[in-house]
Amino acid sequence: MHGTRARGCATGGFTGGFTIVELLVVLLVLVGLAGVAISVSGSAWKQAESGIGLAQLVETQKAVQRFEFDNRRWPVRLSELSVQPADLPTHDPIRGFGWRGPYLSPVRGVYAVDAELGFSAEYGSSGDPVPLDLFERPLVLQRPGAQGRYLRVVSAGSNGRLETPAQKIYPARSSCGDDALLYIREADLRP
Repeated sequence: MHGTRARGCATGGFTGGFTIVELLVVLLVLVGLAGVAISVSGSAWKQAESGIGLAQLVETQKAVQRFEFDNRRWPVRLSELSVQPADLPTHDPIRGFGWRGPYLSPVRGVYAVDAELGFSAEYGSSGDPVPLDLFERPLVLQRPGAQGRYLRVVSAGSNGRLETPAQKIYPARSSCGDDALLYIREADLRP
């Protein structure tokens, strides 16, 4: 083996590394990229959360409309979408009338009267089966105005407080807090 030479490392010291300044610059760039990724994923989560909340309201809206079509009246409370009301017969296909529920399935929550948070006996009795919103709070059915012409499904939002004025047909958005509303029959004309 004549004429072999050592390849690779140079002798006499370290010559091919990064300076501390270069390492800090790379670290700052990585931290900046992580911050951008977190803010983008945070806004994406907010959009997804909003979409899920709206989908829950739309699903409940459709169930209310099916109930009204079958029974020729609006439900008084959302629990009537899961449990047959005493005043309604079972669906008769010949007459085309009667309760053919459950209209929402599965209902994974129960209503709890909590006046401090705005959940009154007007919307249900404690223990009634009801759909829950994204924040695990009961959705409620509000009937503002005369003769029940106006009907909306309301979610209390992330703060868990039902803030939408129940008797006002089109309350100002600012008076609804972070509640989400979906009108059943009319357009949302809130100022």
